[in-house]
Amino acid sequence: MRTALAIGGTSALAAVRSPATEDGAGSNRIDLDVPQGPTNPKAFPERQHAWNQDIKKDPFGNVVLPNHQLILFLNYVDKGTPTGRERNEVESAFRTLELAFQRLAAGDSDADNQGLVFMVGYSRSYFDRFDPDLPNSVDFLRPEDVLRRTDDDPDKADNYDAVILLSSDTVPVLLGSEEALFGGLEHLNGVKVRGTLEGIFEKAERRTAFVGKGLPRENLVDEPDAPLTDETPEEITNESVTENLRGDAPLSMGYKSGFKDNVATEDAATITTGPFKEGTTFQVSKLQLDLGKWYENKRESRDELMFSHEHSRADIGDIGENLEDDSGITEDIVDDLKKTAEERGRVGHAAKTALARNEDFEPLILRRSEGVNNSFVKPEEGKVGFNFSAVMEEIQDFVKTRQAMNTSHLDDYIDEGGHGILPYMEVTNRATFLLPPRKRRSLPRPLPNE
Repeated sequence: MRTALAIGGTSALAAVRSPATEDGAGSNRIDLDVPQGPTNPKAFPERQHAWNQDIKKDPFGNVVLPNHQLILFLNYVDKGTPTGRERNEVESAFRTLELAFQRLAAGDSDADNQGLVFMVGYSRSYFDRFDPDLPNSVDFLRPEDVLRRTDDDPDKADNYDAVILLSSDTVPVLLGSEEALFGGLEHLNGVKVRGTLEGIFEKAERRTAFVGKGLPRENLVDEPDAPLTDETPEEITNESVTENLRGDAPLSMGYKSGFKDNVATEDAATITTGPFKEGTTFQVSKLQLDLGKWYENKRESRDELMFSHEHSRADIGDIGENLEDDSGITEDIVDDLKKTAEERGRVGHAAKTALARNEDFEPLILRRSEGVNNSFVKPEEGKVGFNFSAVMEEIQDFVKTRQAMNTSHLDDYIDEGGHGILPYMEVTNRATFLLPPRKRRSLPRPLPNE
């Protein structure tokens, strides 16, 4: 499944179809054993980032992100501004997806995320074609500015016009949705395909990733069925990774994430005023993780680097399950970070990022997608790609969180390799977008009411 998603296209879609889904179906349609979505548009939240009511939860109430993600980066093909006809065409394409598949687990927190959820965002480069500019109610930094403020290379900025993030546990749902969006299908899961992005947007880049219990070990080490970027089978051969990456880990660094206390609420991540009220801002990053170097650390050191020196193996469990719905990061741990750095020469990632919490000790950003990017970098060294995306009311909230992760004021006290997970990751790409409310998601104007 992972390989088919990484390749994409109609041939990949055919490869993941089971015989049961092809009965009576031609190449211009696909029918899956996934319930359709509601026909009433009012059944959908106005906030594109409002997934919690439909998503799977673990026994402790933490959100369980879909196993697979597909990120499409798009450029608008015309040199002018979008027309009303184009807006209607794009909106019809998005409505097709909503009709074809239920939203993730459809409100059953114990069920799998077999359905679909997607978000559509637009960059500063998209809005640059309009006059006037975006309203002051939108704090929307360009990716170059974000990279400068987080001490990263601004040349790593992506400036695509738009992005669509699609997530599901079901790979054919993502492949079918992509084909339908760009005119490759006439019927999708029993729904007639209406509208298309073809001729309005062009696909500039395509990224896929996987996340979920056991998937990193399975797809990177045990049974890699094909490469993540081409058709030559390849696997991680780095000994530190093969010996230490657990078979039940949901992420490649060995721990679960997304504890309820460690992510912003959907309300906190929402724009509250102006024409884009109920929207949000969105950052999309690709990282390179040095898993070989990470797994050279002993387990106790990895626990401390991921969380804090106050976290024991008994507190954490094998992959973080003993923490239940609370990361265990307290205000006292954060207040003592400098002392911890001075005494121990290392500080934890979760403890550092908590420096950016608000006055009520609540996080500022809400992760909406993360996972191992389906591309190896240096398998013998254990380096892989990683997608990370999050929403927040203002892009500045992400900047604050990333600066807290850097904690450059502690550099003089930190030993080599002791700066949380920072020494084991590198930003390779970063982009920023505005996610409008659902009613304005199709080729929006900067001042939609005009």
